[in-house]
Amino acid sequence: MTETARTTSFVIAAVLAAGAAWLGKPADSLTPAEMQSAKLGQPFFPEFKDPTEPTSIRVINFDDQKAAARIFAVEKGKDDAESGELWRIPSHQNYPADGADRLAKTATSLIGVKREGYISGAENRHEEFGVVDPLEKDATKLKGRGQRITLSKSDQPVLDLIIGKAVRDRAGYRYVRHPGEKSVYVTKLTPDLSTKFADWVETNLLKLSRDDLSGIEIDNYSIAEARNGLGKMEPGELSKLTRAKSFDPWQLEGLDDPEKEVDTTKTNELVNTLVDLRLTGIRPKPQGLNPDLTIDRNVVTKQAQLDLLLSDMSNRGFIAGPGKNEDDPPKLYSKLGELRLNTTKGLTYTLRFGDVFTGSEAEIESGAPADEDEGEKADKEKADGEKSEEEKATKQDSRYLLVSVAFDEALLGPKPEPPAPLEEADAPATPAKATTPPDETQQETSTDPQCGPQQAEQAAEEQPGTAAPAEGAPADAPAQPAADKGADDKAADAQPPVAEQPANKEPADAKDDLPPPDPAKLAADRKREYDAKVLKYEADLKDWESRAEAGREKAEELNLRFKKWYYVISADSVAKIRVPRESLIRAKSAAGGADANLPGGLPGGFPGGLPGGLPGGLPGGLPGAGPRPAAKPVNPPAETEAAPGEPSEETTEQGADPQPSDSGKGKSETDQAQQPKPESPASDEAGANPPE
Repeated sequence: MTETARTTSFVIAAVLAAGAAWLGKPADSLTPAEMQSAKLGQPFFPEFKDPTEPTSIRVINFDDQKAAARIFAVEKGKDDAESGELWRIPSHQNYPADGADRLAKTATSLIGVKREGYISGAENRHEEFGVVDPLEKDATKLKGRGQRITLSKSDQPVLDLIIGKAVRDRAGYRYVRHPGEKSVYVTKLTPDLSTKFADWVETNLLKLSRDDLSGIEIDNYSIAEARNGLGKMEPGELSKLTRAKSFDPWQLEGLDDPEKEVDTTKTNELVNTLVDLRLTGIRPKPQGLNPDLTIDRNVVTKQAQLDLLLSDMSNRGFIAGPGKNEDDPPKLYSKLGELRLNTTKGLTYTLRFGDVFTGSEAEIESGAPADEDEGEKADKEKADGEKSEEEKATKQDSRYLLVSVAFDEALLGPKPEPPAPLEEADAPATPAKATTPPDETQQETSTDPQCGPQQAEQAAEEQPGTAAPAEGAPADAPAQPAADKGADDKAADAQPPVAEQPANKEPADAKDDLPPPDPAKLAADRKREYDAKVLKYEADLKDWESRAEAGREKAEELNLRFKKWYYVISADSVAKIRVPRESLIRAKSAAGGADANLPGGLPGGFPGGLPGGLPGGLPGGLPGAGPRPAAKPVNPPAETEAAPGEPSEETTEQGADPQPSDSGKGKSETDQAQQPKPESPASDEAGANPPE
C-alpha cells in the first residue's frame, strides 16, 4: 500500500467515526442543557415494570405498495354473554386469540427501554431515520414510516414507541422516537413481536390425535341448486376406512378382492394431513346458522333474510339442502361432498369443503375488501396481470371449510353390563356319583355289557388274530390273541408277575378317597367370584361414564368455537384429504421373502426337508443316515408265512437286521410281537405295574 492510499484510508475511517459519534452522541459530549433535554440514560417509560399489566397491544405497519397503514391488534374484552372476557383480534373480526402468553412475552422485551444515544438536530430528519409515524395524515410524508407499538391498560397507554431503521454497524440497536416528541434516539431493542395472524391464534383446527382416530368416511356426494332455493342431493362414491385399535391397519369397507389391499402410503398421508390441518384465515358465519349448519328459523324469520344467507354461502361453495326428515329444517351442504371422522373419544367431526379462491395474505386471513363494481374489478385484474412474478407468488390458492362436531357414545365401545345376580348364577355342577369299579375279571375295553360267549366267539372270528374266551370264562372276558402254545409260553415268560388281589376286594381308587364337596365352601367361592365381577363392573362403568362426560364437554367446547366461524385452509391440504376410492387401493404385495414361492416350504425349497446329497451323508448314528425307507402303505397286503430261515417281510420293512426264525415258532411269534399285549385290569387300575 502506498503512502497516499494509507493516508486516504485513515481519513475515511476518521470521517466514519465522526459520523457514528454524531449519530449517537455519548452523554459526555453533550452540553448540560442538551443532556437535561435529551434525558440520556433514562427509560422511556419508567412506570412500566409489570409485563402482565397491559390488556391490549396494537402494532401498526405501513404498506408502501398500497400506501396504507395496516393495524394488527390483540385485546382482552367481553366478546358475548356466553364467552365472557377473552383475548380477541379486533382487526380480524374479533376472532379469539391466544394472546396472554405472547403479549406478556412481547411486553417483557420492551420493559426498561432506555435513551442510550441522542441524535442532535434530527427533529426534521425523521424520514432519514425511518421514524415517521405510520398514522401520519400528511400525504407528502409517505416514505420513512416506522412501526408503531402501543401497549395499553384499560385504554390508557403504558408504552408507545415508533421503531425506525437499524443502526449501521451496531447489532441490536435501532433508531426510535416517542410519538409525542421530535427527538430521535438510539436504543438497544430486540422486541419479540409478531404481527402474523397465525402466530396469535390456535391454528390446529381439529386438535385431533392420531391414536384417537378410528374411522374416516369420504362421502363424495354432489348437490346442485334447485329453483326452490334448496339443492338436490345426488349420492356419490363412499369410502369407509376403519380400524379397531391405533396400531391396527386400516380396513376399507367393501374391499373383497383377494389380490388388492389398502394402500398404507395413501392412508398415512391422509391421516397426517388431518392431524396437522391448519387454518390460514377465518370468516364469520352469517346470522341464522346453527352449529350443525341447519337454518335457525327463530333468527331467519323473513324470506329476504333467508335469501341473503343462502346467497352469501352459495358464493363460498355451500348450498342449502333438505334435512334428513321432512320436518327437519334445511341445512348447508358442500358442493364437494364431506368428510366424517370418528374417534375413540366419542367425537364425530364433519368437514365440508367450499370453493377455491386466490388471495393475498391479508385477504386470506380476514377476507377480501368490500365488493367492487365491474369496472373496479376489471382494473384490479389488469393490475394483477402487470404484477411481477414475485408479487404473484405472494398469492396462494385456498378453500373455505365448515366444521361441526357431534358426540356419539357408541364410539366409546359397549357400555359395561352388570353381572347376573348371584341367585340367578348357574349352580355348580353336582359331583358325579362314585361308581363301583369293575371286577378284576371284567374287560375295560368291553363296550357291550350284553355280549355273551357266542357274541364274543363271533367277534373273534371277525377279527383275525383273536380267539374266543375260554370255556367257563366270564362272558365279558377279553378276547385273547390266537397264537400257538410256544408263543404263549414265551409271552408268559416275558410278562412280569402280577400282584395277586384278595378275593372280592375292589381295587383302590384315589378319587373315592376324596371327601364330598363342602356346600358352604362352594357358596363362599361363588360369592367371592360374584363380588370380584361387581367390583370390575363398577370400575369399568365409572371409566366409561368418565370418558362419555369428557367427550360431551369436548364436543361443546369445539362447537362453541366452530359455531360463529368458518375457515380458510390450503387448497393443497384439501387435495390430500378428498382422495378417490381407487387411490386408497393397491395390488397386494407378495407375502414372504425371496424363497416364498419355492417348493417344499423349507429354506431353499428342498422337498421333504434338508438336502440328502451332501458329501458323506449325515453323521453316523443320526436319524436319517442312510437310504430313506419307503413309506408303508396304509392297507398292507395279506401277509404270507415266511419260510424257515428267512426273515419276515414286516421285519425287513422295519429296517431291523434279519434273524433266522426257529422252526418251532415261525410266524406266530412275529405276529404276537405286532399285536398289543393285553394288560391286566387289576394292574392298570391299581397302578401296580412293577418296573422291569
